[in-house]
Amino acid sequence: MHSRLFPTLAAVFTFATPLTADEPKPLQRAHAHDDYEHKRPLFDALECGFCSVEADVWLVKGQLLVAHVPVQWNTERTLEKLYLDPLRDRAKAGRGKIFPGATSI
Repeated sequence: MHSRLFPTLAAVFTFATPLTADEPKPLQRAHAHDDYEHKRPLFDALECGFCSVEADVWLVKGQLLVAHVPVQWNTERTLEKLYLDPLRDRAKAGRGKIFPGATSI
């Protein structure tokens, strides 16, 4: 059995804005729509300064798959692999922050 989470809404992750010159200028009022369709989901958005990314998430046989439509389902493209693991790793490396020098996560 499968179901789409948030049928009309996509999962949206919001991040704090960077404060250092080494980081890209944040785009506070924009987000990466259908971010998972980019060559490097999440990473491209963060490197461009996006403070929000979007991923369509489907629950399929107990896994959260990231895809726009069912025909694109791929067990290698999970929410955990594309977004949650990299965010956790980045937060650990940034001492709890996604962007170095940010005042919040």
